[in-house]
Amino acid sequence: MGWLGFGVAYSILYAVLSAYLKPGVLPWFRILALLAPPIAGVVIVMRRRRSWGLYQWIVWSTLGLALVLSAASFSGWQIDELLFGLAVAIVSVLPLLMARLTVESTELRQVDTKLRLMGAAVEEANELILIISSDFIIQHANRAFCDATGYALDELIGRSPKTLLGDESAAKLEELRRLNKGETWNGTLMRKRKDATTFQAACAIVPLTDKDDRVTHFVQMERDITDEVRLRAQLIHSERLSAVGQLVSGVAHELNNPLQSILGFTELLIDAEQRPEARRDLEQVRKEAVRAGKIVRNLLAFVRRSSSERTTSNVNDIVKTTIALRSYEFATANIRLFESYAEGLPVVVVNPEEIQQVILNLILNAEQAIRGAKRGGTLMVTTNGVGGMVTIDIRDDGPGVPSALAGRVFEPFFSTKEVGEGTGLGLSIAMGIAEAHGGSLALLPTDQGACFRLSIPAAVSDAMTVPTLVLAR
Repeated sequence: MGWLGFGVAYSILYAVLSAYLKPGVLPWFRILALLAPPIAGVVIVMRRRRSWGLYQWIVWSTLGLALVLSAASFSGWQIDELLFGLAVAIVSVLPLLMARLTVESTELRQVDTKLRLMGAAVEEANELILIISSDFIIQHANRAFCDATGYALDELIGRSPKTLLGDESAAKLEELRRLNKGETWNGTLMRKRKDATTFQAACAIVPLTDKDDRVTHFVQMERDITDEVRLRAQLIHSERLSAVGQLVSGVAHELNNPLQSILGFTELLIDAEQRPEARRDLEQVRKEAVRAGKIVRNLLAFVRRSSSERTTSNVNDIVKTTIALRSYEFATANIRLFESYAEGLPVVVVNPEEIQQVILNLILNAEQAIRGAKRGGTLMVTTNGVGGMVTIDIRDDGPGVPSALAGRVFEPFFSTKEVGEGTGLGLSIAMGIAEAHGGSLALLPTDQGACFRLSIPAAVSDAMTVPTLVLAR
């Protein structure tokens, strides 16, 4: 109606002015009245730098009609004023209308392109994005959210977001009802996957409002923080281990002094005692005191801060010292220990404390696997030399590692243990230590249980001897 009214008003203005103009001026006035609207349409399109598209033919046709009528007016051709007024109305409305449609069409295409770009950005974002309506019905979820929860998009649309939350987080949805324009909710949610497993997500929720400031939708932007939570727990665990190490160091030093006194007085009593039975009992006391002193020394060696320096070391000595730390636990858990040490192994250039940490971690994993079977078991530790490498094999007859998970055991934060029994960093740290020494740590295929091999480059190349199996404890 607006453009039609403009055409009528333009025609009336033309008719009124034409009635008062002199005959000599009238042809020029007609030219101006006919050419002004098409030229204005061309200027509008050109100044806004828009694409003409199909509208250009209508504008050019209208401009051509105006030129023809203008030429006819100058040639003296008698034109009915009513028809000429109708032509003026058409020429005044059509080109400007086409110019307006051209501009609006181009702007709509630009808006559509911008919306497509924003939609692609949302879909490709790593953050989990969920859009829900004000009545708490899921309207949309991006690809990252679908991948994290295991649902397809068509499975999510129309669902209640409460079904995707753990029981401990379901009540937090009620807090969203109090959100107003400009406010943001930040917190942690426990998300529930399609397979009923859960993960923690850091979440920020903002409301979307209409022109009357009424909330129409909520946009949730989330980030899976499972690995961060595990890392935080590992850091806390490391701090506790550090504190325990300091305590053990202090206790070991305090125990070492009375142990030395016990050893000294026992030896004096043995020298002075003539009765065989009494000497036998005193020898047993001295043996146990020596054993206790060895345990204290091993504890001190283990909790002592590791230096960055590497020295030439004997692998067999490192392994024996590490096993001595767990010998009592093996006996109480009904774990039979077999040790096989190759003679004449070349020395290695290592940080002894770090290699001891790797061996102890492998032994603890084997011990926990055997304990989990609740039937006792066998742990075999073997050293050998293969192709310029000194190897340490630690094998158990526990449940082993499933073949589907064998390729992931060295990934950070991956663990086959129950929740709360492991951080998932032990083997990844052990792998890092082995590689830092130029060696490797691998899970070998076995018929039963699990077998890990730690390989360390030999410092010199000596002849290897066949190991002799020794039953210990």
